[in-house]
Amino acid sequence: MVTHKTSNRRRDPYTRTVVRLPERELSESVLCLAAPLIKSLGPTPLPDDIRRMVEIVIDLWNARLRSTSNLSTDEGGGI
Repeated sequence: MVTHKTSNRRRDPYTRTVVRLPERELSESVLCLAAPLIKSLGPTPLPDDIRRMVEIVIDLWNARLRSTSNLSTDEGGGI
């Protein structure tokens, strides 16, 4: 079992936190990742089939976030 020592130190008010903003919207990224799956459905896919492919991409996206979050924290994090 891993235990982390907690401290009550305050953050230095003169430091900055840098946050990298994404270059495109999340919805655009999801659709870009889902495009090959949707394309594999043929020329006229059903809306339910498209929805299922987008859900698969979102599930994979969330799994990736959870796995990288687990590497940096003991709590699991995720979404």
